Amino acid sequence: MMIFRYLIVGISRIFFKLINTLPLGIQMIIGHLIGLLCYIFIPKRRKIAFSNINQCLNENTISEKKQITKNHFISLGKSLIEMHLVWFGDQKKIYDNQKIIGLDYLTNSVAEGRGVILLSAHFATLEGIFCSLKEHCPKLAAMYRVQKNTVWNKIMTKGRSRNIDFLFAHTDIKSMIKSLNDNYVVWYAPDQHYAKKRSREVNFFGHKVSFNSATEDLVKITDCVVLTQFSRRLKDGSYEIEIGRPLSRENLTQEYVSRLEEYILRAKEQYYWVHKRFK
Repeated sequence: MMIFRYLIVGISRIFFKLINTLPLGIQMIIGHLIGLLCYIFIPKRRKIAFSNINQCLNENTISEKKQITKNHFISLGKSLIEMHLVWFGDQKKIYDNQKIIGLDYLTNSVAEGRGVILLSAHFATLEGIFCSLKEHCPKLAAMYRVQKNTVWNKIMTKGRSRNIDFLFAHTDIKSMIKSLNDNYVVWYAPDQHYAKKRSREVNFFGHKVSFNSATEDLVKITDCVVLTQFSRRLKDGSYEIEIGRPLSRENLTQEYVSRLEEYILRAKEQYYWVHKRFK
């Protein structure tokens, strides 16, 4: 079974390497089709995605929620194209179509010299943001979750290292603290990781949900600045990277989640719904 997984990763790598040479429009059509196939043939993830969407997007009808679920898988299919372009292909195809909103928040925070956390979340476009963020961050670091598939983990870290100066595992808190003390901009997406010891129950689309609150401890330890950062793919094929104003220290986790909710509603199909959010 493990050998089969490694084989799939290898075949996928060759496949994306070949299609990376095609025009971006054709690549996105292929991504669209990949997403549809995943929607059809991975019912477990489709069920999880619909359950999350159904519980969070109360203003939408059941029919609309089903369409959002389908569009979500299409968005994920396109994200595979974007990911491989940024990791190993002509990332200029993505970079040239990106716009950063709120860049002053980032440049001003970096100038303070206290370290910056870009508190982000898992949107479909997240892998593409670093080629644009890199030029505005003297030193850019990111936390990532180590994958069980060692081949995929090696490919992922190599690809991300193209635009990120320093990568460290999600369990390596010491490296995160050191990076912030050295005035790195650290990208961190805690929306899926909620350790019991560092979690806080907050309101998320009307539900009491546990969210990772470790950022609050990091602020106390390092005195860093915390900005929100989200991104989305627009209808015209371009990309928006939005950096928000500094979060308050008093209610940091809930404020982060509230901003996340607002951004999800602007790109409902692009949030990572296939991760089980509710018990």
